[in-house]
Amino acid sequence: MNWLYRVKLTYLFTKEEDYQNIQDSMNKIADALDKEQCFDTFSAKNKFRALPEDYTLVIANSLINELYNYADEHRIWID
Repeated sequence: MNWLYRVKLTYLFTKEEDYQNIQDSMNKIADALDKEQCFDTFSAKNKFRALPEDYTLVIANSLINELYNYADEHRIWID
């Protein structure tokens, strides 16, 4: 596939599983997405900033999956 964009995000991911580390990571990802024009129409990015404390890891993983699906559909390579 010919990618239209390359965006570095994976360095912002965390392996930690506690609420605060996950929320901090998701906030940093949302900040990075806000700076990238290719993610202007990614409607789920605001959800990255307000994770509930219950099921945080499950919800964060689901949002990351949405991010990758959006990126694939819009030919964005995530590094």
